[in-house]
Amino acid sequence: MDNEIQQITDEKERILEAVKQDGSALQFASEDLKKDKEVVLEAVKQNGSALRYASEGLKKDKEVVLEAVKQFGGILFLAPEALQNDREVVLEAVRNDGGRALQYASEALQNDREVVLEAVKQDAFALQYASEALKNDKEVVLEAVRKDGRALQFASEALKNDKEVVLEAVREFGPAIEYASEALQNDRELKDVAFDTMDANIASLYGVDNISSEHSENDRELKDVAFDTEERSFAFIQNISSEHSELEEYYKQLKRENDRTEELINRINEEKQRKAMLEKQLAEIREQANGFGI
Repeated sequence: MDNEIQQITDEKERILEAVKQDGSALQFASEDLKKDKEVVLEAVKQNGSALRYASEGLKKDKEVVLEAVKQFGGILFLAPEALQNDREVVLEAVRNDGGRALQYASEALQNDREVVLEAVKQDAFALQYASEALKNDKEVVLEAVRKDGRALQFASEALKNDKEVVLEAVREFGPAIEYASEALQNDRELKDVAFDTMDANIASLYGVDNISSEHSENDRELKDVAFDTEERSFAFIQNISSEHSELEEYYKQLKRENDRTEELINRINEEKQRKAMLEKQLAEIREQANGFGI
């Protein structure tokens, strides 16, 4: 009996040490240890995604879920509805991962001004998951478009026709003017600001000091043609760059996961070898004891 208790204690200590280094190691724990709050807390503190390996009971535990969303807000999707409607939990989640977390928040919290403001401060695109009322809230939308002008696409039709909002959007990202109302897309001041923003962005991208000087400020027709051409070119460059970055990040993530998996497999193999060695030693001891008639 004492030997069994010692084995259980040793296993818990090994798993605790493993999840402190890599929370996803929780997947290799016994079902009993996946129900152990101490073990699961250590796992989600290191890697919020480890919540997926916890017992169903601990996935409903507020303390455990809070620690998980502090590390990875998007894991809110695994929480029960009661915690997706818990303001404290959701605020922590959106502060860590605005867009993905707000997506899984309750409708009531998607309509909570403070929650949505925190979300768009972290990720402008979180605006798409806000309630219709908050997509029409000027302060919320301004916060989003100042962080990323492309968030204008998620604003209400009324705010897409608000010159102050559109101006902030195109100052941050020139091509965002395409999301403005038709009237504001043809606004001369906004087109000039968008054009200058794209000039600055492209100049920065290609290491050119000043592109604007190459255009005739007095030739409106020429500038309009240049605007349309640059808008399409810049959008294409942005899309290619974004797709490349996403693929590169996905590859890095896969490599990290593969490295962790290999490391865990090596540990498991070492444990199996150690166990086999101990079993062999035990068998030899028993054989010797039998030889002495014990």
